[in-house]
Amino acid sequence: MGTVVPHGPCPILYSVLSWGGSLPGLKTIPDYIVDSRGPYYDAIEAAEKEGRVDVGKMEALLDELLLRQLDSIAQRARGHAA
Repeated sequence: MGTVVPHGPCPILYSVLSWGGSLPGLKTIPDYIVDSRGPYYDAIEAAEKEGRVDVGKMEALLDELLLRQLDSIAQRARGHAA
């Protein structure tokens, strides 16, 4: 089986993490998950539902959190607090 590369904003995150890097930002994806664990746990449950793997909900959540992190980087660069 080959490497699966996600679509949406996730390829950015996938590429950065593959190179051993991290993205700056006032908050990181794990920070957002800790602040609001419900959607994360819902996505895990959805992925394991009915004995099949479906990571669509997790992918959507990570896309949203990555966009928040990227937005905080842009706001910080413009001198605004995120």
